[in-house]
Amino acid sequence: MKFGFKMFIVSFLIIIISFGIGGFLLVNSVFNHNFERITASNFENNRYIAASLDAMVKNAKSMGFDNNSINFTVESFKNQMEGKRGDTEVKICAMSETFLYNSDSFVNRLGYYGYGSKIYHEDGKYYYQVVTCIVPTNTPLYVETLTDITSVFEEREGYSGIFQLVLLGVAVAASAILWFFSYYITRPLYKLKKTAGEIASGDYSVRADLSLRKAGSEEVYALGRSFDTMAESMEHHIEELKEEARRRDDFVGNFTHELKTPLTSVIGYSDMLRSYNLPEAKKRECAELIYKEGKRLESLSINLLSLIVLKNEGVKYEKLSAALLLEDVKKVLKFLLEKYGVTLKISSEDCIVLGEPSLVKTLIYNLVDNGAKASEPQDEIEILGAVEGDKYRITVRDKGRGIPKDEIEKIREPFYMVDKSRARRQGGAGLGLALCAELSRLHEGELRIESVENKGTDVSFTLPVFKEVRDEKN
Repeated sequence: MKFGFKMFIVSFLIIIISFGIGGFLLVNSVFNHNFERITASNFENNRYIAASLDAMVKNAKSMGFDNNSINFTVESFKNQMEGKRGDTEVKICAMSETFLYNSDSFVNRLGYYGYGSKIYHEDGKYYYQVVTCIVPTNTPLYVETLTDITSVFEEREGYSGIFQLVLLGVAVAASAILWFFSYYITRPLYKLKKTAGEIASGDYSVRADLSLRKAGSEEVYALGRSFDTMAESMEHHIEELKEEARRRDDFVGNFTHELKTPLTSVIGYSDMLRSYNLPEAKKRECAELIYKEGKRLESLSINLLSLIVLKNEGVKYEKLSAALLLEDVKKVLKFLLEKYGVTLKISSEDCIVLGEPSLVKTLIYNLVDNGAKASEPQDEIEILGAVEGDKYRITVRDKGRGIPKDEIEKIREPFYMVDKSRARRQGGAGLGLALCAELSRLHEGELRIESVENKGTDVSFTLPVFKEVRDEKN
């Protein structure tokens, strides 16, 4: 059963039952009031007649009237009082002569000066009988009043009929109003359900209608916002998973390709050495190629191992002079600069930084190596160092080919190369920047790449600045 229908049924039953009970109590209250008013009036009237007759007889006795005079007085009183007045009939008689008399009548159980009353229902009519027993003479007399109270019951039936019609009208009106409100209130929930179904079917871009606030329910609107937040988070995670899957597939594909190319060369040239009687010069050439491809495999495995190890280990920081650090790097880079025919310029602000010396040098070396590979002979590569708040930024700037804008984010991925053929000719495997990004992360920073095609590239990272108030990591 749907929530809206449940809400409709429960609300409808509550309204109808409450209204029905209230109406029943109201009709019954009116009936009881009218009934008590009429019966009380008739009871008092009966008691008044009986008391008047008894007082009259006693007065006559006290005045010395004889029995004949007393009997005459009683008869005169009976003639005066008996008869029907409106809905009430009065009778003063012996027990057996009372209205509705039978052997089981309560009249049989009345003692001297006793009284009682009862309601009778005969032939569709209701009567209220009141009987009082008095003994004015030697013979008991019964003063009886019989009132037709059918109108009171008919009035109750009339009110009940009217109330039933009113209840029917209320039921119809309540049904329409409750259906409208149940639809109005639950409509946003149906929208959320539809949106959830679309998301479950794979469309993660759909969102709940934030105009749900128009429904007048802050709770439903808050639910819609939470649902949208959840959907956005889910979409973000799905995209991350897709991107991670793509990176994994690219990694496996690229890694397989990077292994296959040198292995093919090694197998091919070694097979030539094994199968053919080659001239000495050719043998040396094959051996040289096998050696180069072997070194390339060695470099690939070392870099890949370093990348894996760095992702699972931390580093211990040391206090380093930024200026001395860069001067040491300059000495290490001498061979590399001569290899590519580029020059190096260092402009740095001295500062005490925190870092692991060998890893920081490896990071700068790889960045300069990438810059040199992207540059032409005689180009200049700059290393800049400057303090930025509590960080020290080191930037490696080249004036080479640059990186296309749509490939800047991908360049950090393992094995990704902008120009694969040129990178392989230069001995690259696409692990350099991935390794640099991991080294930067280990020093509480992020590798930042800014590049313009055919104008050059700036690659920078930050190191923590040492301060006396800062806890050292040792």
